[in-house]
Amino acid sequence: MFAVTPLPIHTIANTLHATRVTTQYRRRCIIQEQKKDWVNILFLSLTPIIGIAGTAAWTIAHGFHLWMPLLALTMYGLVGISICAGYHRFFSHKSYE
Repeated sequence: MFAVTPLPIHTIANTLHATRVTTQYRRRCIIQEQKKDWVNILFLSLTPIIGIAGTAAWTIAHGFHLWMPLLALTMYGLVGISICAGYHRFFSHKSYE
């Protein structure tokens, strides 16, 4: 069987103190209000909305054709592969450092 040995009191006290300090630091970080970068917020929020509205307007004005979803699926696949390949090359190969 395994023997259970008690921890020395100073180890327990140090651990509790470190935990208390970490918790206080986290609370202080959470409470601090950060300024919002409204330019980035608006750009990242409005870009998909404008893209969807623009796609709907284009489709209404010019009609729906088979090449549209095929192009969308092709671009989706190519962009996904290129992002994965780029991350792989950046993080795996030393020549990018």
